[in-house]
Amino acid sequence: MVGGLVVLFGAYATWRQLRVSQDGLRATQEGYVTDRFSRAVDQLGSDKLDVRIGGLHALWRIAEQSARDREAIISIQAAYLRTHLPWPPAGPESPAADMPINEIAPLETRAADAQVALTALGVLCQHREQSWVNLSITDLRRADCDGLWFPRSTSTVLAWRRRVCTTPI
Repeated sequence: MVGGLVVLFGAYATWRQLRVSQDGLRATQEGYVTDRFSRAVDQLGSDKLDVRIGGLHALWRIAEQSARDREAIISIQAAYLRTHLPWPPAGPESPAADMPINEIAPLETRAADAQVALTALGVLCQHREQSWVNLSITDLRRADCDGLWFPRSTSTVLAWRRRVCTTPI
């Protein structure tokens, strides 16, 4: 009888220790994702193109691995596009609003980071419940939209699809 109680107590203690270990591992993983997320967002503010592209790719990867963070990352990437490619175009390096479309460099050439953000959005939107992304007031002329997925997008987005994408969505 005493032996049975010792075995039962040992089994309970082992189960409890396993639960504590699993909770600790989960907390460590969450902390790791949070750290990666913070570093990637910091990289978006860099003056260096390659660092911004690295940050966008890091966010994309986090979004693919963490459904919990996916919506926030989609919002960040859409905001990135709206702020870096405003419509009407602003800044000396931006093509004029009335410039013929064939005279504008492809988005991947004139703003490679923006093309990465757009591609990530198109891929990540395949795995989401919400059916729209706010890309209004964004200059996406000559964007490469090959393979991108924006289901039930707003009429503004549908209009830029027809107007700006070099390949159909």
